[in-house]
Amino acid sequence: MEKGEKTLPPHPALLPLLGKTTIQELAAVSERASLFFGVDSAPMHVAAAIGTPVVALFGPSGVFHWRPWDNDAAELGGATPYSRRNGIQSFGRHTAVQRDWECAPCGKDGWAGSKVSRCLEEIAPGEVQAVRLEKLQAKVFG
Repeated sequence: MEKGEKTLPPHPALLPLLGKTTIQELAAVSERASLFFGVDSAPMHVAAAIGTPVVALFGPSGVFHWRPWDNDAAELGGATPYSRRNGIQSFGRHTAVQRDWECAPCGKDGWAGSKVSRCLEEIAPGEVQAVRLEKLQAKVFG
């Protein structure tokens, strides 16, 4: 990570909804969204279930267990979803981003008992920017 690099710059089209919606409202917003970008979470699964393209950041949890599922997976010719242990992987319209570290995923709730997952915190914005733009362009122009 670049020194001082922590977050993506704000964008007027981004809508922060943390703590502001019910699950039904979240589903309605997800259905209208061009892209879900966030962490492995319940809102990620809601967006995937609705059919919204997902770019999800994974830390210590296993993509192979908690991946965003593509409802059109049957049309993908029987491909094995997220077959690698870690790294950046796509399946259908969704992409999971995870450190390509030997220890990931470890399933622990933080590095050395800290409750902070370095493998999640050290994913730099620049690493996911190209993936996000690709997904948005596919949604707009595809």
